[in-house]
Amino acid sequence: MSTATGRLAAMKKTLALLALLLVASVPSSSSYNTATGNGATTVFAFTFQVTTSASHVQVVVNEVVQSSGFSTFLNANQASSPGGTVTFTVAPTNGAAIRIQRLVPVTQETVLPSYGQYRAKDVEKGLDRLAYESQQLQRRFDVDQDARDDAQELALSQAILGSYGWQRVMAIVDTSNSAFPPTNIAGLSFSAATGKKYLVRARLFVYAAATTTGHAISAKATGAPTTTTAFFQQTVWTSSAIGGLFQRTDPGFTDSPIGSVDTKSSTAAEPAVDEFDGYFVTTGTGTFQLYLSTEVPTSAVTVKAGSYLEWMEF
Repeated sequence: MSTATGRLAAMKKTLALLALLLVASVPSSSSYNTATGNGATTVFAFTFQVTTSASHVQVVVNEVVQSSGFSTFLNANQASSPGGTVTFTVAPTNGAAIRIQRLVPVTQETVLPSYGQYRAKDVEKGLDRLAYESQQLQRRFDVDQDARDDAQELALSQAILGSYGWQRVMAIVDTSNSAFPPTNIAGLSFSAATGKKYLVRARLFVYAAATTTGHAISAKATGAPTTTTAFFQQTVWTSSAIGGLFQRTDPGFTDSPIGSVDTKSSTAAEPAVDEFDGYFVTTGTGTFQLYLSTEVPTSAVTVKAGSYLEWMEF
């Protein structure tokens, strides 16, 4: 081999070594991959780095950590080709939520001599472990919260904040009724599931064609949803000169109006503020729907757009 050829070969080796040294040891912040089962696929790839042991790969299906029923393969060169595959013995069911993640023990295993030299690679290994542990903590914030912890946090938040967890729908058009049979208040409804307890509350802005015409609010119950128990009350502040308050409670949960209220408002510019609230327990699915009816046949009452209904499971 000529001197020039030898120098060139040595230079190539040096550059290759420098390239390896310049590559970050943990180049990606990802520590997990997700997938969805289809009932047929058994092999799922992951792309995060695992440098120590296949036992540091954790498999979670539908938020349940798997301890068996799969095998893990790591790519040989985790620096240039991080990751590997997880192979299930039985294919996860269609729609199953799969998460493959790195989980290393939160320990410090790197020991450096008190005196004398030590390898840079040993230091790098310790720093890599710290990076892995930091990524696990970040994932804990992102996707790996325990379901029971979530439930406890939600219950605590509800106790502290009161209104945490409320959902709202709003009426975007006016709803009028000039007959006693109730009329759906457009937009003020929600789907109720079976075996649930719901808190409900609504604020309605209502006016009438005449100051002597009152209105009534009710909730749909017959057939959908079926209930075991319910309690509601309706409160109205009128727009009379001295002000006023009407309050009514009713243990029923029916299609019939709960009560008739003197609206004391004849224009849209001066509506009464009607508050409706209560709770119910379901034994069947269905739609909770607020109804409106008039106190005086042929004299219209109107719920204005901007009125809203809120609900929350408890």
